[in-house]
Amino acid sequence: MRSQSVIVLFSVALMLSACGQRDTSHTSSVNPSFQANASDALPPAPPERGPIPPNANAAAPGTNASEAFAKEQLEPAPKQAPKDGADQHLYVEAQDAAAKAPDTASADAAKREVLKEGSEGSSKSTP
Repeated sequence: MRSQSVIVLFSVALMLSACGQRDTSHTSSVNPSFQANASDALPPAPPERGPIPPNANAAAPGTNASEAFAKEQLEPAPKQAPKDGADQHLYVEAQDAAAKAPDTASADAAKREVLKEGSEGSSKSTP
């Protein structure tokens, strides 16, 4: 019993004696006089860039969208019928046909075809 208490007291004393020790393993603590002398001896750093060009705020060539698309004629977006529920099944079928298409162009074509067939069929069935 006595030997256990001696071991415990010895280990506590060892831990307490290590608490006040200065940590010399860090390399960040540099002698301040060395820093002052080193900065005095170094030449000034070169500038990181040259003077600012006069056209620094000008847009890069080819980035003006109004000029890029000025010659292109786009077809107007098709008007969509109100989706109040009367032809809702038609829009669902058109969306399913578009989802089965392998790419965007054929999906748009399939959607237009289903909507066109549905509008022709509904106009024929309407008295």
